[in-house]
Amino acid sequence: MITNPDVFPYIKGIHLKKLPLKFPKSKADELKFESLVLKITEMKRNNEDTTNELIKLNQLVYKIYELTDEEIKIIEGNE
Repeated sequence: MITNPDVFPYIKGIHLKKLPLKFPKSKADELKFESLVLKITEMKRNNEDTTNELIKLNQLVYKIYELTDEEIKIIEGNE
């Protein structure tokens, strides 16, 4: 199979190390993420509306990154 390099660009590890990755601080928080993602995946398979679950997932991400209300407004486009 031939791939287009513009579609699948090569990313060097040195660039990945610069990303500000955060992870859940507890096993309980990790399980919240896991169960929510599994629920969203199942709902999408069934062509169900996942709007509320995606909002919950976003809220968990905002909490992990300790975002302020102002930062959340920027992300959501509600400046």
